[in-house]
Amino acid sequence: MSFSEFYQRSINEPEQFWAEQAWRIDWQTPFT
Repeated sequence: MSFSEFYQRSINEPEQFWAEQAWRIDWQTPFT
């Protein structure tokens, strides 16, 4: 996925986009 595709998803579907990105981070407390 290119930068512009990432950017467009973050603008068009921010809740879903950032929820997916949060799963990539190692959290001490799970992301909710």
